[in-house]
Amino acid sequence: MKLTKLSIAILSLTLFFTACTKKDNSLKHLPQSANAVFTFIPSQLQAKSGIKNIAETKVYKSFVDNMTSEESESFSKFNYIFNDSQESGIDLNKNVFFFKNSQHNNYNQNIGVNFQLTDSKKFQKLIEKIIENKKDSVEIIEENGIYFLMKKKKGSKHILAWNSETAIAINQTKGRSHNKYLKEFSANLINQKIGNSLASNDDFLEFFAQRKDISLWIGSNFLENQIPNQYKTIVQMQSPIKLKGIGYHFYTDFQDGKAVMESELILPDDLKSLIKEYKIVKDNFDERMLEIIPKNSLFNLSFAINPYEFYRMIKKLYAERQIDTKGMEQMLESTTNIKLEKVLKAFSGEVIINVHDVKLVMVDNKYDTTANPSSHSKTKFMYSVAVKLDDKDVYKWALNLFDDNEIEMTDGYYTISDNDGINYLAMVNNYILLTNDKDIITNFTSNKKLKPSLADSDIGKHLKKYPIYARINMDYSSYSPDIRNLLDTTYNDKFNVKTKLSEMRYEPENSYKAAVTFEFMNKKTNSLKQILN
Repeated sequence: MKLTKLSIAILSLTLFFTACTKKDNSLKHLPQSANAVFTFIPSQLQAKSGIKNIAETKVYKSFVDNMTSEESESFSKFNYIFNDSQESGIDLNKNVFFFKNSQHNNYNQNIGVNFQLTDSKKFQKLIEKIIENKKDSVEIIEENGIYFLMKKKKGSKHILAWNSETAIAINQTKGRSHNKYLKEFSANLINQKIGNSLASNDDFLEFFAQRKDISLWIGSNFLENQIPNQYKTIVQMQSPIKLKGIGYHFYTDFQDGKAVMESELILPDDLKSLIKEYKIVKDNFDERMLEIIPKNSLFNLSFAINPYEFYRMIKKLYAERQIDTKGMEQMLESTTNIKLEKVLKAFSGEVIINVHDVKLVMVDNKYDTTANPSSHSKTKFMYSVAVKLDDKDVYKWALNLFDDNEIEMTDGYYTISDNDGINYLAMVNNYILLTNDKDIITNFTSNKKLKPSLADSDIGKHLKKYPIYARINMDYSSYSPDIRNLLDTTYNDKFNVKTKLSEMRYEPENSYKAAVTFEFMNKKTNSLKQILN
């Protein structure tokens, strides 16, 4: 059974916009062997989107406008669903589940979707409309109160099964792909007891209890199951850590004025203990580094991760597996002419990468900001990279990286020239600064604090709480006139991103939990509504 783009679109739109009032869906139809689940409640998303009439949305209009006349004629048969979504028979006030499943030592793999029904007769009417021109190749079969939509020919990889309460669609991606197996598998999921389902997995239950508008669960055996069986033993032997036991929880919450995406890395207790023992993430960020970077920031990535402690932890893990890493280290050291441990010990871990401005630079002695800036100008990102380093010998070694450039020492800093422009490099005390802004390098070599600096910003405030942070300034109104004009003439902002978003932030809470936040200009309207309108 091969569904057309039109069929898939109809089902997708119907799933998204159906709204009902019954209690939450149980978990009993999810396979116990599922290793990934994506879930949401469509009526909840619909409420936050503020969409009452599907036909008024840009997504719907764009979809209809791109239809052929034949597709448009076929699509019109489903107008009754968009006028009253309950006519689909689908109950989506409950969770919809998309899952990935592996069985029999990864031999059988499939992906599927499970949703609940309010009226199986209305749902069957919808299905019959979708397949009315394909009845020579597909059929609906009823057995013991379960209906199956599948190919008439043997060797099918797809099936849709439903009874009076629930529906399950399966796409077999590996292993057995015959009609009998798919019927048995889907029927078992429909009839199975909750104790035999994914609800018996404590980690999944914890994830499901914290679910948001959109949620993704990656089980502890997901990574291991992605490795082909013929390579699994080799990977397990060579990997410094055991892949089994590593999971992931991801949640998206559409709030007024912002969308928050929270994530949590699930690790085995022994790996957590190792990370805690070796203190890979430092307790504090050196605030002096913040004072040499300008407060203005279009892009910032800052972190304090101890590379030497990470190296020690990996060496210990390899040693436990009786894997000798000396050969790899010696090969690297012979290429770089420096001891690996010396380099790693020298880097304290603090790094700041900051872009504080974007300028237009002349190309072929022409500078154009009005007609077509991209034809005679190129963008120049004004940046600074600060690194804390505790060994001047390593700094001298690092200078060799610029052997192919013109390099000259003046006024306490190096001027490095190449085809892309001029950069400046200096080391003061145990701080290295690389930048293409002469004012910043001059201030740095004078051992002065920038005013205002990154220490005075929200970035600095966060780094005092936890030493990892990233931010992108997406506030179009804060950009220079030249850059706004360049964006206007070069990029087609089809979805009006530049007038909607103000910034994106990556804010870890600890080594396992983090949040990515998209801030919107409009703080009063739900972010999903702003995205879709």
